Amino acid sequence: MPAKRISSDTRFQPIVDFYFAEFERRHGVKPSWDGSDGMALGRILFSQKQLPAEKLQRLVKMAFEWSDAWWGPVRKGDFCPLQPGFRLREFCAHFAKVAVRLQGERPAAPDRPRVTANQVLTVFKEYGDRVMGAQNPKAKWDEILQRTLGISYDQARYILGAMPMRPDRVGD
Repeated sequence: MPAKRISSDTRFQPIVDFYFAEFERRHGVKPSWDGSDGMALGRILFSQKQLPAEKLQRLVKMAFEWSDAWWGPVRKGDFCPLQPGFRLREFCAHFAKVAVRLQGERPAAPDRPRVTANQVLTVFKEYGDRVMGAQNPKAKWDEILQRTLGISYDQARYILGAMPMRPDRVGD
């Protein structure tokens, strides 16, 4: 692990330590490291001030898993920009792709059944009278749609093609 700190960000060293430990665990050797790796990480930390170190560590771990898995059997449309044994600066160069990939890997998403426009309209028609007098109709719809279909009101509007009609008026 590099002894020289390049960044004053408190997340810097935990990320570097995690990267070194994970690399050594997976490959049995220490990774290559020079100033370009530290500077690349410093740029990511500067641009992503809101992300906690734990989430950044999850992204690094996922990058390792993604690169290892991709070089095995490949699924159609799946592409990993990182090769096994990637340097930290390469991870930083592809940070956005890894972050987007992590968003796609949320556990609830694959298990949720596909919701059709007809299902959304049925819920709107069935529960419309319960929302009519609500102080916060959007919150009430969120509650009902989450319970019945596992989606939010905004997702329901997207499914319906952002229809201009209000769901409390469906059936009028």
